[in-house]
Amino acid sequence: MAVVLREVELELQNDDSCDNDVAELTDRCEKFEVGPILLELPLDGSVNQAFSITGVPAGTYDEVEFNVHKPSSGSLEDQTFIQQNPDFSEVSIRVEGQYNGTDFTYTTDLMDNQRIGLVPPLTIEAGSSASTNVTLRVDLTTWFEAADGNLLDPATANEGGQNESWVDNNIKQSIEAFEDRNRDGSED
Repeated sequence: MAVVLREVELELQNDDSCDNDVAELTDRCEKFEVGPILLELPLDGSVNQAFSITGVPAGTYDEVEFNVHKPSSGSLEDQTFIQQNPDFSEVSIRVEGQYNGTDFTYTTDLMDNQRIGLVPPLTIEAGSSASTNVTLRVDLTTWFEAADGNLLDPATANEGGQNESWVDNNIKQSIEAFEDRNRDGSED
């Protein structure tokens, strides 16, 4: 199970000007572009550190933002990624497994901008190593869950399937972020 991410951004607390994508504001908005990267999601609920961001300027950050990204062969920055991960051409999320004893492959081209509040805010002290860990936790158990709590056949959520939009929405709702200095998967 894997998801493609890019553009990880931390936003300074009380700096709403970063909500605008205006070129002259980008020096004030702490933006860290990473990716595209392939984030393998552990099925056992453990924490998998796929990447880290260093050089974070001192300050208090109250939001993390990132994109669930569909790599495209038409994008120069995506071409190398696709060469290394051909199963992810035009695919942002890929899941392989079994449902009722039958093998399935679920793929989606979902593109979504995730903006998650950090509660409590993340503080980087001046003179510190200017690095910390933010954990993205994804509740995979909800992805293929129907409104009544029963499991959906993942094949019905592929492109054009009757449950495509339901599962896409479940995925969007399944992600949370928090400071995790000791990388144990629990909020610090």
